[in-house]
Amino acid sequence: DEGEEGKKPAKPRKPKDPVEYEADELPELPEAWTWVSLDQLISGKQRAMQSGPFGSNLKHSEFVENGVLVLGIDNVKDGFFSMGSQNRISEEKYCELEKYTARPGDLLVTVMASLGRSCVVPDDLETAIITKHVYRISMERDLLNPHFYNYLLQAEWVTRKGMFKNAQGQTRPGLNSSILRALPVPLLSLAEQTEIVSRLEAKLSTLDAFERQIVEQLARSKALRQSILKRAFGGELVAQDANDEPASELLERIKAKKAEAELAAKRDRKTKPVRKPKNRRPTMTDLIEVLKKEDDWVSASKAAQGLGIADGTSSDDIEVFYRQLKERIEANEIEVERRGEEDWLRLVKVKAN
Repeated sequence: DEGEEGKKPAKPRKPKDPVEYEADELPELPEAWTWVSLDQLISGKQRAMQSGPFGSNLKHSEFVENGVLVLGIDNVKDGFFSMGSQNRISEEKYCELEKYTARPGDLLVTVMASLGRSCVVPDDLETAIITKHVYRISMERDLLNPHFYNYLLQAEWVTRKGMFKNAQGQTRPGLNSSILRALPVPLLSLAEQTEIVSRLEAKLSTLDAFERQIVEQLARSKALRQSILKRAFGGELVAQDANDEPASELLERIKAKKAEAELAAKRDRKTKPVRKPKNRRPTMTDLIEVLKKEDDWVSASKAAQGLGIADGTSSDDIEVFYRQLKERIEANEIEVERRGEEDWLRLVKVKAN
């Protein structure tokens, strides 16, 4: 039973059927192993797969300083459990929500926001409930090792990829029980599961130690760098020589050099020839303004004069201009009429309705 008590909820939309997995989509397993769905490994006990209370059943305003722990996204990390922000509810509220209790050894999976994080509920964890962002999955621990399946969900393999492949929702993708139940997982003996977990934890522990060493080395490297820089600019890296030029004399030479450069710059400004402004590239906007001002037919030569097209205008600029003019003519925005040896132009007048 995964329904909620209290007010009558809105009728839920029927979730899409998760993608089924064909045998040829799944990697080959050792001979004694087999592929099953996660649904086949869920415990037969009541509410073996369940998310936490929705909507008004649990509000943030009901959190208190002391009471029963509430497990949410910040408690479920990438493969391990964290105490997180330690939100809590009163004992009275817990009595209402007791069916959402997280059992020791349960597999927790985040299904909203930070999708696909998982961990196992520690055996020594105090009484706690889950929130709507987390699914709790119970397994028969005398037959299955939840830590094996926790590591499986964190591996970039067919099982984890299946979660993201079937996640529903465009802006905020989410998982539901149908998607989780359909996930393909390998089934192998409990002894093998436990041995694999043991070897994984040993190797991951070594990696964690390496990471800590790297972080420590980086911190020491940063401190050493600052120490070297401090010594360098404090004059401690180079032996002091009485024959070295005093800083006061060097400063006087810098001032003299600066004054000399400023004086040279002033002379250059006085003797530098005045640059003639480049002819501005005529634009279609300019032509439109000329034609608007005349409000009648205008000869091409007069239009060119109004645009400032002179001998200094580059052939490339003139070519660009005439290409734009052709586009306006083809768009029926400008009319052109041949009169003798010259073209005449005018704006197309829009007829009033």
